[in-house]
Amino acid sequence: MTSKISESFWGTIFKISSLRSRLAFQVKYRCLTELDLRVSLGHDVCVPWWNEEIGASFAEIFLEQEYSGMFEFMKPPARWIDLGAFAGFFSIWLVWIRNRLKLSDSPCEALLIDADRERAGYIADLLRINNLSERFHFRYGAIDAGGGTSRFVHIPYMSSALASIAGSVGQPVDVPILTCREIVSLIEPPYDLVKVDIEGAEYELLQNYREFLRHCDHLLIEWHSWHSGGGGLGQLRELADDAGFHQIAELQPARAVPAGQTGIILFRRTEPNREQVAP
Repeated sequence: MTSKISESFWGTIFKISSLRSRLAFQVKYRCLTELDLRVSLGHDVCVPWWNEEIGASFAEIFLEQEYSGMFEFMKPPARWIDLGAFAGFFSIWLVWIRNRLKLSDSPCEALLIDADRERAGYIADLLRINNLSERFHFRYGAIDAGGGTSRFVHIPYMSSALASIAGSVGQPVDVPILTCREIVSLIEPPYDLVKVDIEGAEYELLQNYREFLRHCDHLLIEWHSWHSGGGGLGQLRELADDAGFHQIAELQPARAVPAGQTGIILFRRTEPNREQVAP
């Protein structure tokens, strides 16, 4: 009897279009985690279902393949740091590439860093459903000079940035600054790759984080002309050279965006230096 009453109740609810629309909205925007919906990408990789903003990141990495040109100049990395991880798609794309090439027998390890705490839940689900939680780790934090905290601004559609770069646009929040020592304590050197997509803070990275960058073989930077150094791409190239890297590929040539110009460049360490960081 109870089952029949329940069926009758829900049958009546779903016949009322206004109530059905409200329920659909609540499920779509507030219950995705509980539903545990997944999209299989093949090669033993799947991703949790996403909202519109996360979907835009998925499209850039998996559909537009904006980073795929890197493999003309380097083999798929086994150990990497993902700065500006957002939803974690770059790292899971590397796992997908490694599985497709049957490199899964050699375990990989990664550290994902982002200054947007809202992404932590999605990344945790992403790692969990792909059985990566023991070897892949997410850390909430910002890349900036000094220590303590940095004022960070949340801007929709993957444009969040340090307040010193973004100005007053968006919702500000104080984010802990990750130092070189903290990063190397989370994932021990050496690193095959450090990927950088931090909306203008690449200047702060190249200027202040050389202690851990010297343990990196390749540096993949999505650069932004409006970085705080004020010298555009030329200044970032000079800083990369000072840090011991030389450019080997321009994966995405400079293109105009509302704030200025952006592009993607791959650097390689001029002389590999894999000394361990002193405790």
